[in-house]
Amino acid sequence: MSGPPIPPELDPATQRQLAAGLYNQDWDRPAAYEALARALAVAGDRTEAEAWRARAREALTSVAEAEDRELIEGDLATLPLG
Repeated sequence: MSGPPIPPELDPATQRQLAAGLYNQDWDRPAAYEALARALAVAGDRTEAEAWRARAREALTSVAEAEDRELIEGDLATLPLG
């Protein structure tokens, strides 16, 4: 799989899926990061949620289609972070 390295802080199952290429669309990585940010925010871990939100925003720069970017940006805007 091309792209950035797999973050070691991801859970082992997600690491295996990334390594196997199951996330092979350019929007998969930022969408997964947004989901992690949302889960952490709901769990009350604001610091980690903000960190994953930042990773998602950074990963969005590699998404080619504006429609795909806008969808994930919209999800990021609704994160329960205050």
